[in-house]
Amino acid sequence: MAKYIVTIAPPSPNGDLHLGHISGPFLAADVFARVRRVRKDEVILVCYSDDYQDYVARMAVQQHRDKFELATHFAHRIESTLKKCDIELDWFLKSYQNRYYKEAIALFYRGAVAAGQIVATEAQVPYSEEDEEYGYEAFARGICNFCGEESDASQCEDCAYAPVMEEMGELRSIFSKKPMEMVPKQREFLRLSAYRSYLREHYERLPAVREHLETYLKEVLALEATYLDWFIDRPDGHGIDLEVDGVEKTIHTWFSGLAGYYAATEEFAHYTKQPELHRAFWQSKETTIVNFLGFDCAFSHAIVYPSLLSNVPGHTNRVIPITNKFLKLEGKDFSTSRRHAIWADEILDEVSADALRFYLAMVSPEEAVDNFEQEKFYHWHENFYKTSMDLLQQFMQDYPPGSFNIDLAPDGLRTELERFKDKWNFFSETDNFSISKIAITLQELLSVITRGIREQDAGMRVAVQMYLVMAQPIHPALSDQLIERYQIDRDRVIDWLSLNYEVA
Repeated sequence: MAKYIVTIAPPSPNGDLHLGHISGPFLAADVFARVRRVRKDEVILVCYSDDYQDYVARMAVQQHRDKFELATHFAHRIESTLKKCDIELDWFLKSYQNRYYKEAIALFYRGAVAAGQIVATEAQVPYSEEDEEYGYEAFARGICNFCGEESDASQCEDCAYAPVMEEMGELRSIFSKKPMEMVPKQREFLRLSAYRSYLREHYERLPAVREHLETYLKEVLALEATYLDWFIDRPDGHGIDLEVDGVEKTIHTWFSGLAGYYAATEEFAHYTKQPELHRAFWQSKETTIVNFLGFDCAFSHAIVYPSLLSNVPGHTNRVIPITNKFLKLEGKDFSTSRRHAIWADEILDEVSADALRFYLAMVSPEEAVDNFEQEKFYHWHENFYKTSMDLLQQFMQDYPPGSFNIDLAPDGLRTELERFKDKWNFFSETDNFSISKIAITLQELLSVITRGIREQDAGMRVAVQMYLVMAQPIHPALSDQLIERYQIDRDRVIDWLSLNYEVA
């Protein structure tokens, strides 16, 4: 039995979640956690709201609201939407004034200081006197010095590198649209160049990461120290105001992500009255931390967080980032400002979470940008999903409850079911994990089942039992309901799924 801490990159609580958000790390992490539990592993699934994020502060300025009142409001909205989507978190931490969060930031900061990897220096930072805001992130846009695309000065959404402020082009204020003035500030940076060898060895030891991330890691770890070393604070800007060893500083939220996951598990352990749980997971060398994130967060999660964790003795250092690209809507980027978005909580007033999860899993942008088309979704929903599920339930009503027995399937069908079992197992493994391929495998199996039912093949009863258990991570509510209704022996099916399957 393995241990997993599964994390989801924190949402910025400056709005609710749209389908682009759900289709990426949120759904993938939930499905991964459910699959590991089907395999009887120990799993904690956590996320938190990024209440100190610069984009929250910017929206608060635009709306003339207090930034933390805004963050608290949307953090609760986001948590509600996740529940509506059946994203079953063990804990969703609210970071504002959260003592576990601040203590965890201090822990990783002190670890880096003790390792001699936090260095103070004077640096030039963008400032708008007219707006009275610094352009560390959300309050300015310019041209990324690495890829040439428009970006803020924190992490480029296009290439996922951390731009160098002094080398960015056309850095302008979001509000006034005027060029920002560069002013000197005393800052601290993390010497990531010192972790170069460690990170290369780290990723050689772990299961393969996705191809686009593997390419990214090779390129970033080959950068000169000037481009790899990374500022961690934002003097006079927005972030987490922290006093460490009597010195006050404002740490930005990208540095603090690992601390958010650490704090969420600690708060979960406290509120569930399992004080030993936090230590049992984080301080076990058997624990694997699996971070689900959009590719634009790759620098912090794939470079910074394994480095920070290596400074804290006695903790697991098995950190696996699983990245995804972006989902478009009708061929265009999701955009709340242009009102080009479908909000998750609104579409769930029309269709079930199970149906939405199934379809979003199939179009999840895991390796490349994908597209959500409303007409295709509703056609699939009416003509495949609902039809198949209705047929499946009508078929099962005619059979009394009985144990799962693969030997009841004719030889030809059994061979086919073995093939589906092997595909499901393969794409459920950490190094091959793909919600898209799991969902497509399930759709293919469901097509075989509906065809068999129409041909009055009694052997389909075994296939239905198998399908409902395999599909539980994708459409949990429906699977749970039908497994209970038809008294399917879930454990017996799970035992068969594991039979004669070995991790490569």
